[in-house]
Amino acid sequence: MDSQEAQRLILRRKQSLNEPQEQAPQDRGSFEENEARANPLNVPVESMLICLFGPDGSGKSTLAKALAERFNKNKLKVRVSWMRGSHTLASLLARLLSKFSCFKGFDNPYYQISIPQNFKRFWQFLEFVSLLPILLARFLLPKMMGYVVIAERYLPDFIVWVAVTTKDEGFLKSTWAEFLLAITSKAQTRIYLTAELKELVRRSNLNEGFLRKQIKLYDVIAQAIGAYKLMQRT
Repeated sequence: MDSQEAQRLILRRKQSLNEPQEQAPQDRGSFEENEARANPLNVPVESMLICLFGPDGSGKSTLAKALAERFNKNKLKVRVSWMRGSHTLASLLARLLSKFSCFKGFDNPYYQISIPQNFKRFWQFLEFVSLLPILLARFLLPKMMGYVVIAERYLPDFIVWVAVTTKDEGFLKSTWAEFLLAITSKAQTRIYLTAELKELVRRSNLNEGFLRKQIKLYDVIAQAIGAYKLMQRT
């Protein structure tokens, strides 16, 4: 699948959500009753969440921009949103820890810190709590307000970020990660973008080992949530 095919796939999915579904005779009732059953939160049918995820340099931003342009031409309300890890409280604490030599390291390449193993469970919990306001404000509420929300990074990226930066692949099996993957599965379209390792290194300027760890975890997540895989070509 290439980026053009991905766009066609998403547009077909969008159209299918807007197509009226024939009701079975036993379900017939008043218009209000049927609407309430089909749409209990009264979310506009135009709204949807498109989940793009994958390693650095895989083309998520490019595809998100192209999709936003297509939806804007159709006069739909569109919001492109982004998340990863170390938000809000975790970001503030990471900045503080980076000033102490005992936390200096390269596990978290953006804050130049490494989390000690006896501190990792607390840090994972802090990352999870710090994420929740971002998830609500940037993704869930806009979707409920009728926006087409294009997530150029979403919960799978957060999970991989936490697992890699705390050196704990087992985080994928944690209660927090399973809860977030259940939310991810509710997205109408889920696309896993990736590319050859050498190309990802060239595009992202990150070291090969860091990207290799990302890809391994993304492959597991993509299979778990039934995502479409888009291999970007050079």
